[in-house]
Amino acid sequence: CTGTSSTAIQHAVEAGHYSEAGAVDQTECPRGTYSSTTASPECTDCAAGQYCDEYAMTGGKGCPKGTYCEGGNEQPTDCPKGTYNDQEGSINSTSCLPCRAGFYCNPRTETPILKCDAGFLCLRGADSPRPVDGEKGMECPAGRYCLEGALSATECPLGTFRPNKGGAQESDCQNCTKGMMCTKTGLETPDKECVAGYFCPEGQSIPQLYKCPKGYYCPNGTAGDSPGDTNAGKRCANGKESTTTGLSECTDCPAGD
Repeated sequence: CTGTSSTAIQHAVEAGHYSEAGAVDQTECPRGTYSSTTASPECTDCAAGQYCDEYAMTGGKGCPKGTYCEGGNEQPTDCPKGTYNDQEGSINSTSCLPCRAGFYCNPRTETPILKCDAGFLCLRGADSPRPVDGEKGMECPAGRYCLEGALSATECPLGTFRPNKGGAQESDCQNCTKGMMCTKTGLETPDKECVAGYFCPEGQSIPQLYKCPKGYYCPNGTAGDSPGDTNAGKRCANGKESTTTGLSECTDCPAGD
């Protein structure tokens, strides 16, 4: 009512405002509230699923994806890191779901699109591209490699091994050591010595593949520089000979030789 009013009701309060009894002017609804009707004596808290970020609002704004609004919000509440929300109008934090495996989620994520770094595995709820807590993720295990955004680790192939964590691509798997064999996938170390009578160059996975050359003998674990190495193994001692391939020890020379 103004000072010249002769009635109890003179001017109706506009929507987005309120007026208490005896007031001489209307007051804007504060942030977090609204008034959708005229002649309102009070403002209403912004509804759940909406937010009211301005003064004198006549209705709330829909809570966007990646957030939630429990009611009376001046601003949406971000879903925390490690979660996402692909729905609008969410009313509480239960709408924030754990980030999908292979991805990590920053606060206010709508849909997981950020892939886990190569060399790491992001499990559900990951909040970092390189998680290492074992619950939300880990460094790629030894004997394996993990591509960007991988859902699981890939075993190093036959003929290779990897002793350390953090493999990011297949080339991070090392060729099997000379004189050894890597006969299984996913090895952290070579699993067998080269068979006697044969030699093993780098990257060997098949036993009894390269026979010891003539003039040499090859005990267990004999290395070779290449598949065609004609000097692999050990030379026969005086009085011993090796006239055929594939020997694990030399034979005595015939009498008179």
